[in-house]
Amino acid sequence: PATQEARAAGVPAEGVALVGPTAPGLLRESADATMVVIGSRGLGSVSSAIMGSTVSHVAAHADCPVVVVREQGHVDGPVVVGVDASADSEEPLGWAFDHASRHQLPLEVIHAYAIPVYPGVVPYVPPEEITRATADFEDRLTHELLAGWREKYPDVAVTLRVRHGRPGPLLAEATDRASLVVVGSRGRGAFLGMLLGSTSQSLLHHAHGSVAVLRQRRRG
Repeated sequence: PATQEARAAGVPAEGVALVGPTAPGLLRESADATMVVIGSRGLGSVSSAIMGSTVSHVAAHADCPVVVVREQGHVDGPVVVGVDASADSEEPLGWAFDHASRHQLPLEVIHAYAIPVYPGVVPYVPPEEITRATADFEDRLTHELLAGWREKYPDVAVTLRVRHGRPGPLLAEATDRASLVVVGSRGRGAFLGMLLGSTSQSLLHHAHGSVAVLRQRRRG
């Protein structure tokens, strides 16, 4: 049925039956794929647990972006991308800009950060000044990260949200309004190991909309 629907929409499609467990089959296909798309819907407690395990495993190990599609998504909503203001954010950010441009959608960039804590050290400046300085620093880093992409995609309307807090809840909340939430597989600080740990599991299992996971490519 899926192949027939794609062809009816004018998309060249080929149906392939994979023998064996789903996750290893999808990982093999991901080696030569541009994208792996997995549907997510209520299938009962046992089937949902199996699907959740498949999604998590494929998202963590695929050689291409993995998109988990949910029916609750908003087709006309913004593309939302989570960044950590490091070089590891370049790939998901570029992918999100390109997706937003292709589909003529606005882009919302979310950067969550933590206030530095130094146990046993009493700072000479008031906590309010530390908070303000950290916020200004993180805001500047994120604007610098976006500068080149804004020049490359001038057609994309960008909203930047730099917030103190954990990235998981901010991104999960964004799935209520987004057409797609894009995240990388790792980062620094609060984002470290995000898509291979508890935050990613929560996002993939409990998001109200579609999520795209870009695993960091091997270097060297």
